[in-house]
Amino acid sequence: MRRALIVLVGLAACGPDTTAGDVATFTNTQDTHQEVVLQEPGIVAVAWTFPGGATCESTGVASLAMRVFLGDTVAGSLAGPCIGDSGSLILANLQPGRYDVVVDGLDGAGTNTRRGTVAGVVVTSNETTQAATELTPRGAELDVAWDIDGLACGDGGVVSVELEVYAQASTVAQQVADDEDDCEDDHNLFSELAPSDDVAVVATGFDKDGNEVAGGSVDGITLGAGERRSVTVTLTAR
Repeated sequence: MRRALIVLVGLAACGPDTTAGDVATFTNTQDTHQEVVLQEPGIVAVAWTFPGGATCESTGVASLAMRVFLGDTVAGSLAGPCIGDSGSLILANLQPGRYDVVVDGLDGAGTNTRRGTVAGVVVTSNETTQAATELTPRGAELDVAWDIDGLACGDGGVVSVELEVYAQASTVAQQVADDEDDCEDDHNLFSELAPSDDVAVVATGFDKDGNEVAGGSVDGITLGAGERRSVTVTLTAR
């Protein structure tokens, strides 16, 4: 009986000389044939822009880095300077498949301040796939720790701590995040906060009956896009 097995691969196989796209037939001692189809790679071209007519110069973005993911694996990457208000990043030699693309904008210090993504980009053999993304500010992270002056954590003192994060807008503070934690947790990480040059944190400590027994605050915190800042709030007994 003759059996044929068709296998699609993206790299040249050992054996007779072939060119990409040719079909090579190999015969083994069992008289079973294996046909190997060699596929040529494709290209992805990602057009990038900034929202609101911003430019590399006005946003402080000095360079761009693009990564192309096949699942969780980086299948290709490239980097270069950021110039003007738009452009295109072109990556070749990608095997046919479905990819996710991430474009990061970095400032002069290498901080990742902007990001654009494109999901499900289909690359086909011998073709250029076009995609587009907008580079928007990355959220900041604020790690808030606390200590308590005059009271202990536990049933005899502070049982839980509520943290409120405010972005100061003129004289009106806008609450942008809040959370309540066990007193003994010591800190809380707030992610995806909008960049701001005047952030405040208000901490309130509660006893086991839910009464406010301690409080404290920190203000004047600066959060840049893509940055991570750490602050400590001291709660004093009320």
